[in-house]
Amino acid sequence: MSKKLLQIQPHIRYADYYNYHGAPTDARRQCNLYSFHLFLQEHGSIQVEDRLYPVKPGMLVFIRPGQMHSFHFGSEQQSSSYNIYCDLWPEAPDAMDLPAMPLFTFSPAMMEERMFTTIESCSQLDELPTVHSLNRYPHLSELFIDIYRTCDQPIEPAYKRILLDSMMLVWLLQWNYALQSLPTDDPRIRRVIAEMERYPERRYDNGLLSEISGLEKSHLHKLFRQHTGITPQGYSLRVRMRKAVSMLLESNLSVTSIAEQLGYESIHYFTLKFTKNYGMSPTAFRRLHRG
Repeated sequence: MSKKLLQIQPHIRYADYYNYHGAPTDARRQCNLYSFHLFLQEHGSIQVEDRLYPVKPGMLVFIRPGQMHSFHFGSEQQSSSYNIYCDLWPEAPDAMDLPAMPLFTFSPAMMEERMFTTIESCSQLDELPTVHSLNRYPHLSELFIDIYRTCDQPIEPAYKRILLDSMMLVWLLQWNYALQSLPTDDPRIRRVIAEMERYPERRYDNGLLSEISGLEKSHLHKLFRQHTGITPQGYSLRVRMRKAVSMLLESNLSVTSIAEQLGYESIHYFTLKFTKNYGMSPTAFRRLHRG
C-alpha cells in the first residue's frame, strides 16, 4: 500500500557546501541516502540515470537512493551547491548501524542492498521531480540554506535533531505544495489567492469572493478552476490545512486553539477535515512528527 508524503519522518544525516571542479569523486556513482542539491552557479551539468541536465542557478536536484548520477564540471566550469543527505522513513537503519556520512559506490560497482536507507512505496514522493528550479520560490531556497546552516550550530544534539528533522519536513511539504500550486497571471485570481494565503481562517463565501475579485460567481469559479485546477473552496481548505500543519509542528498550541485560530467553531469538524486530508488526526500527526 502506497504511503502518503505526510507519513515520512526525515532524519538528516549530513549536510555540506561543496565546490564541484571535476574531481574523481564527482564520477558516476550511487548513494545510499536520499539527497538534495541546491546549485548556485550556471556552469557544468549533472547526469541522473540516462538524462543530462545543464546546471542553472537556483536549480534543485533530488536524487533517490541507488540512482546512478554524476557531476560534470571542470576547472573553468566550477559550481557550488548546498547538499542535504537524509533518511525519510521511520524504519530507516539506526545511526549505529550505518555511518552518519553518506555512502557512495562508484560505477561499475553496485551498492549492496543492505546498505540502502529504507525505501517505501509513496506515489507522492515518486512524483517529485528530479530537477526543479526554485527561482520562483525564494522562501524554499532560504529555508534549505537555513537547514544547512543549522547543522553547524552549537545546539544540544537531541534538540538539534528534532529541530533539523522538523525543518526538513516543513521544507518538503512546502516544496510539494509549491509544485501543486499552479501559477496564474490573472490579477483577479491572484487577489483571491493572496487573500486566502494571508487570512486562511476566513470563510470565503461567494459574496466575499466576488467582492475581492470583482467577478460574478459563475465566471469566478470557471476562471479559478482553469488557473488552479480546483474550486475556490478547495483552495481555501488546502491553505487552512497547510497552516494547520505549520502550527502543529512549530507551536505548542493545543489542537483546540489551532482549530479556533483557523476559524473552526468545532474541534470535531476541524479534526474530521484534517484526518480526511492527511490520513490521521491532528494529535496523531503532531505525535508522529514531533515525538
